[in-house]
Amino acid sequence: MLWIGTLVIAPLWGMLSTQLLLQTWLSFINGIINIIGFFAGRVDRKSTALGFGVCIGSCALFNGLFYAGFWLLSDILHFGYSASENTVYWILAVLSGLYMLPQIPGRIRQSWRNSMVKPII
Repeated sequence: MLWIGTLVIAPLWGMLSTQLLLQTWLSFINGIINIIGFFAGRVDRKSTALGFGVCIGSCALFNGLFYAGFWLLSDILHFGYSASENTVYWILAVLSGLYMLPQIPGRIRQSWRNSMVKPII
């Protein structure tokens, strides 16, 4: 059973948990940007309010999936208690994070543009 955790679950959960954690933080940051855009009033307030609602919903969804996966794997399936599972998990989590982190500033800039720059009609 240890090899299933090391070869299958650890790589998948390493990549997926990193994605869920970064998406949670990105949704939170985008929610703050939408609040700023709502009060700045350069873009239609309906759009920024809707964007804030979507950001809060996606933040809750990704955070819930992250904690549900952690609970399922650690409490129910007893994953992550061996050194080999932890090593493979962290290697894949770091590699996945290094792949995804450079994409975050562009997504934040796009969100800033969407909520702060008035569209030309």
